[in-house]
Amino acid sequence: MKKILLCLMPCALCFAAHANPLEYQYGDFTFRASGEGMIGGAYARDPDDYFLSDFRIRLTGNYAFDDEWRMGAVYSVDRLTLDADKWARDAFMFVESPWGRGEAGITDSIANKMGVALPDVGGLRINDYSIVYDIANPNAMFIANPTNGGTRYSLRGSIATVPSKPWQFGISFAPGEDRFKSASDIGIKYRKPDGKTKITASFGASFIDSPRNLTEDIFDYVADANFRAQIATGLNVQYTSWMFGLNVRAIYDHEPLGPTKDGLRIGTGASYDLLNYSVSASYIFSDVGLFHDNGTRYVHTGLLSLRYKINQFVDVWTSGGLVASEITTSPFIAGGLRGKF
Repeated sequence: MKKILLCLMPCALCFAAHANPLEYQYGDFTFRASGEGMIGGAYARDPDDYFLSDFRIRLTGNYAFDDEWRMGAVYSVDRLTLDADKWARDAFMFVESPWGRGEAGITDSIANKMGVALPDVGGLRINDYSIVYDIANPNAMFIANPTNGGTRYSLRGSIATVPSKPWQFGISFAPGEDRFKSASDIGIKYRKPDGKTKITASFGASFIDSPRNLTEDIFDYVADANFRAQIATGLNVQYTSWMFGLNVRAIYDHEPLGPTKDGLRIGTGASYDLLNYSVSASYIFSDVGLFHDNGTRYVHTGLLSLRYKINQFVDVWTSGGLVASEITTSPFIAGGLRGKF
C-alpha cells in the first residue's frame, strides 16, 4: 500500500494544477475528497541522497437529516500513517447538531485537534513530527510535536462544542489498549477577529494512565511510566499580511522506567505574504529530561522558508536552517513542489 500511494502522489500533484474541490451530492448525501502531496529533495551535512515525499488524503461522507443535524464518516491517511505501519490516520463516525459534534472511532485527541501551531510556508511539516529531523537529525532525543500527542491512531470518543464567539471546548477519552490503560484529554480554543487583527489561542491537557512502550515521538525512546501528564498552549496573531505564532508543550512522566523522555518544547515564528510570495521563520527549542535528575538533552532548530504560489492548487518552496544539539550541528537545505486538491 505504501508503494502504491507514493507512486500515485506525483499524479495527484499534476491533477491539482487544474482541479477543483471534489464534492458530490446525491439527495441528502454529500461526499467530499481532499488531499495534498509533495515531492522534493534535501541536502544536509552528511552526503546522503535525500529524496523527499509527503502526502495526505481525506475522504468524508455525511447525511443531512435537516439543516441542523448531520451524521457521517471520515477516513484519512498520510505519510506518517504508513511510516508508523498503520492503515488509517482517521477512521471514525460523527454526529453534528446545533450544540456541537461527537466523534467515535480511530482519531487523534481533542487536545491535539484544537492545538494552534506555528506559521510555516515550507513543505517540511514542522508542526507534525517534522521531516526536518529526517534530513538533519542531531542524534539526540527531542520533542518534535508541538501539541499533546502519544495516543494517535487510538480508538476514542470525542465531544466538542460548536465554535462560537469566541470560545470552543472539547473532551475526548480513549479506553485501554496495549500501549496504555486509558487516555483523557481536554481542549479549549479562543478566536477573536477584530478588524485587521485576528487572535487564535489554544490550551490542551492530557492524562495517560500507565503508558507502556508508548511512542510519543518517532525520534525518541518509547515511554514507560506510572502516568504521563502533559499540557500544550499556542497563540497566533494575524495582522494584515503578518502572522506571529508561539506554542509551548510540557510533558511529565511519573516514576518513569528506563531513559527519561519527558520535558519541554517551545516554538516561535512569523510569516509574511506579499502577492504570490510568502516567507516564514521559525525557532524551536526542546529540552528532554528537564523534570528529572539524570541529565538534560537540548536541541535547537532554526528554519527559514520561502514559497511561491503558482496558483491556488500548486506552489514551489525552499527551506534552509540547522538542527543543533550538545552533540553536533546539522545544517540543511531543502525544496520541492507541492499540490493540493
